[in-house]
Amino acid sequence: VEYGPCVVASDCWSLLLEFLQSFLGSHTPGAPAVFGNRHDVVYGPADTMVQYMELFNKIRKQQQVPVAGIR
Repeated sequence: VEYGPCVVASDCWSLLLEFLQSFLGSHTPGAPAVFGNRHDVVYGPADTMVQYMELFNKIRKQQQVPVAGIR
C-alpha cells in the first residue's frame, strides 16, 4: 500500500488514528479541534499556527511557577 499526501486533514484522520493506535493503544487522543469546525477545507499554514498556539498556551498554563526567589 502506498500513501500520498492529503491536503484535507480531516480526510486522513482515520489513517492517523490507526497509526497512533498501533503504538499508543487505548491512549490515543481525540481528533484535534481544528477538524471539528472545518470538514472539507484545505489544511494550511494558518491551521498549523493555531494548533501550535493552543499547545503553547496549554504548556504555559501547566508551567506557571512563582518566580519570587529567582535572581
